[in-house]
Amino acid sequence: AMEVDGLGGSDACSSGLSVVVAAGPYTLADDLAYEPLHELLQDLKNSPPNMLVLLGPFVDVEQPLVAGGLIDVSFQQLFQTQILERLHAWQAALSSPCQVVLLPAVRDVFHHPTFPQPAIDIQPPDQQLISLQNPCSFSMEGMLVAGVTADVLRHLSGAELAKTEPGVPTDRLGALASHVLGQRRFYPLYPAPPGTCLDLTSDTALLLQQLPDLLLLPSDLAPFAKLVAAAPATAEGGGYAAATSPAAQGSPQVVVVNPGRLAKGGSGGTYAHVTVEAGNSSIPSRCRVDIIRI
Repeated sequence: AMEVDGLGGSDACSSGLSVVVAAGPYTLADDLAYEPLHELLQDLKNSPPNMLVLLGPFVDVEQPLVAGGLIDVSFQQLFQTQILERLHAWQAALSSPCQVVLLPAVRDVFHHPTFPQPAIDIQPPDQQLISLQNPCSFSMEGMLVAGVTADVLRHLSGAELAKTEPGVPTDRLGALASHVLGQRRFYPLYPAPPGTCLDLTSDTALLLQQLPDLLLLPSDLAPFAKLVAAAPATAEGGGYAAATSPAAQGSPQVVVVNPGRLAKGGSGGTYAHVTVEAGNSSIPSRCRVDIIRI
C-alpha cells in the first residue's frame, strides 16, 4: 500500500521490496514511437517490481517533433496513447501486480508549466496507476521515498563554489545532493536558472518535511547511486560531510539516486533498479541500486 506524504519510519520495511525508477524523455529525438519506454517495460515484464516510478517529462517540449509542431494529435492525446494506454496494457499482462507512479516535469508540454507542479489529472482514477505532485514524498511498505523532476543537481553544479584540500578525495555528486538534505529543501537554490519556472508562492511545497530513505534526483549529469549523510546545513557552510567524517557518522544516511535519462538524443539511456533486502536494520543499509542501460 502507498501513502502520499506518508511518515513511515526507516525500520518499517521489514519485508523485501523492489522499485524501478526511470526519468524522461521516454522517446528518441527523431520519432515519437517511445521505443525506450517499450524496451523498459519489456525488460520488466517477466519479473515486475513492486513499484515502477516514472519521472517526467513524458511529452517533452524540447523534443524536436513536438517543438516544431510536426505532430497531428494533441499533446494530451499523445500522453494518453503513448504513456497511459501503454502502461495499462503492460499492467494487465503482468503475472503479479505492479503499482506505477508518475511525477510530471516542467518540460511536459501538456501540463502546468510552473514548479512546483500539481499531479497530472488521470481519468478515470486508478489505484494501480497514480500521479503525484512534483516534488513529493510518499511511503511504500514503510520506505519513505522523495522525488523531484527539476534538474536540481545540474543547477547546483553551475552555481556552487567549493574549496577542497589538496590531495583529499572529493565526491562532487554527493556534495551536490547533500545540499537538498542539509537544507531540507527539494530546490535549495535562489535565484533559479532560466527554464526552472520557479513559483515562490508555492514555496512550502518545496520543503522536505521528513528525511526520506530514498531520494530521487533525476539529472542530465552522470547517473549514480550514493549513500549521503544528511548532516544539517550550518552558518559555516552547506550540509555536505565526507563519509568518514564525524558529522557523517553521526547523521542519518539517505540513498540518493540519479537514474539518468531513459532516452538520450537518438539512443537509449539508463534507469535504476532499487532492491531492499528483508530485515530489521535501517533501509539504507539493506539497499542495493543497479544502474541499467537499455
